[in-house]
Amino acid sequence: MRQLYTVLSAILLFNCFVLACNNDNNGSDEKADITINFNPNPVTYDYFDEDLQNYYWKPYTLYVDEKAGVGATLFEWKTEEYTANGTLLAVWDGPQIFFLDPYGEFKMTFVVSWDYAQTNILDGWYKIEKMKFKDDNRNIIEVSGQVNFLAVQD
Repeated sequence: MRQLYTVLSAILLFNCFVLACNNDNNGSDEKADITINFNPNPVTYDYFDEDLQNYYWKPYTLYVDEKAGVGATLFEWKTEEYTANGTLLAVWDGPQIFFLDPYGEFKMTFVVSWDYAQTNILDGWYKIEKMKFKDDNRNIIEVSGQVNFLAVQD
């Protein structure tokens, strides 16, 4: 019973610490100002791998910035991929968690490829990143950004 009491006390203490840390904006009601950007945009085609039978585009970087001085936590990230004419190719959805410090930046670099059989990407395609954050003032922030991929060049 004593071990259970110790564990419950530790959990309560941890929760109090988390609440105190999350409410460290001096009573401010300010919302986080979060943006999504890509570099480069559009992304150029790179090459076709004969062995793997895949098309490759040059690497690009996704930037997520907070500019209002309010930290935030990402709790949902959804990626939708479309052909150049708007036909849905794929949806990637799942719980993603990372923390964005006040005035912070998060960046990831991606290399993208498509299977040779996926011929509807030859004229170009695009990807929309949709993210939901909860800022330190408990506001829900939804942001999205689009990155374009140029047509395959022989």
